[in-house]
Amino acid sequence: MNNAINNISNDSHRQDFVSLITRARTDTEMISLAAQCILQEFDDYYSQFCRIPAQAQEAFEQRNPQKSLSLSKQRLNIYSQSITQLGAMLEKVFPLLAYDEQRWLKVEEQYLPVVSKRYEEDLARAYLQSVRRKFFREEWRPLEYFSDKEHAAAPIDFLKSFEGGAQLTSDTVEAIVLIPGFTAIFRNLKDDCIKIADHINAKFELDGNNPKAIQTIIMHNGGFFRNRGAYLVGKMVLQSMGPETV
Repeated sequence: MNNAINNISNDSHRQDFVSLITRARTDTEMISLAAQCILQEFDDYYSQFCRIPAQAQEAFEQRNPQKSLSLSKQRLNIYSQSITQLGAMLEKVFPLLAYDEQRWLKVEEQYLPVVSKRYEEDLARAYLQSVRRKFFREEWRPLEYFSDKEHAAAPIDFLKSFEGGAQLTSDTVEAIVLIPGFTAIFRNLKDDCIKIADHINAKFELDGNNPKAIQTIIMHNGGFFRNRGAYLVGKMVLQSMGPETV
């Protein structure tokens, strides 16, 4: 696509597109504006979605259950709300999209190359198809939600590895517990980590006699926050048992 899709600032509002599409004189111009509009709405949705984890962590640290529950609900609802509002707006200002598959395909032809190789490309493609279903409600077709192209690299390292050994040590537990980078202060971090290490060593019968009992520990490099809880996800690979998720 020519770079027209980037001409409108991310700070533009939906009403700007309503005005532009309404004033468009040609089908080509309307299709281009529709593609721009969908991309802008997706970027707005994705930015909001990406902000929620940090907000959820802050609510957890502040022991604010009302905010935690509100963010969990928001995380589930913002996608459908964005799609519903965008679909209604486009159907109003560009109703021919609901009756002409070829016009919609031209929108796709302008939208898809722009999101190609983005890290969030698969989600961007799914968003587009969700918008499409708002127009073609009674028509089903198989869709390719996932691109087989090489995506952009993840913005951060998603995994963090720790050395194994004869037993799980409290120092390793502490390093794992601190992965989310909490700003709140633990009441008794050292003692809690000792208790966690003792519990896991007992559970997997790690008596300290085999220096290779724990092969490695691999954790997701971040915390997960849902409702009132915080979670750390990873696996501990034991010589005798294979991968164990703990």
